[in-house]
Amino acid sequence: MSWVSGLCVGFVLTVACGSARSQEDRHDGPLSLEDEVGIDPGVESSVEANTRSASDGAEGRMDVELFQDDSSTFSSFDGEKPMMAMTRCWPHGDTTTVLGFIGMFAKSGYRLDLVKNRFHVSYFTGSDVEMYKLNKADSALSMGIEVPAVGAKVVLTKMPEFHIGDEIAGRVDLLSEDFYEVGNRGETKNRIRLKAYFKVTVSPKDP
Repeated sequence: MSWVSGLCVGFVLTVACGSARSQEDRHDGPLSLEDEVGIDPGVESSVEANTRSASDGAEGRMDVELFQDDSSTFSSFDGEKPMMAMTRCWPHGDTTTVLGFIGMFAKSGYRLDLVKNRFHVSYFTGSDVEMYKLNKADSALSMGIEVPAVGAKVVLTKMPEFHIGDEIAGRVDLLSEDFYEVGNRGETKNRIRLKAYFKVTVSPKDP
């Protein structure tokens, strides 16, 4: 099953937590790579409207748009029912990671690494068959792939101290590099635009 099928299933299964769609929620402004984290208490209302507690952690709205061979073929940005991603957060060394994903075995989502006031974010996806490659010239296919962002923006409600038990809340926007999917219909060039909200507590270890 490809990540597209997984997203569609996730979209159907996560019909909950209706959220406000204000102009602030739209993708706007330039994206930058590994820039400083933005701090804006004004995004707190959007974060609250697009996150919720779950029995095994927390969830946050995640919208994606898929471009295949430079054409938009799937988008959840204008959907009335939100697609909710599981969110996790843990420290390792001087880095604190926020992970947002949908799916159980073939996960798709984002990985946000925070180091003080700077960040790095990437998109990842997986399947139950070997079908992905990062570069067109690659010959080997993989069941899972992590794709760097060509641009990204992260805004937090406040600057956390990154201690165990601290809350980290905000929004991440990213545009991925191109990556490739090989299936029965041949090779497809993919690119992802993603926006996600998160409100997580720093846990003691990688979940």
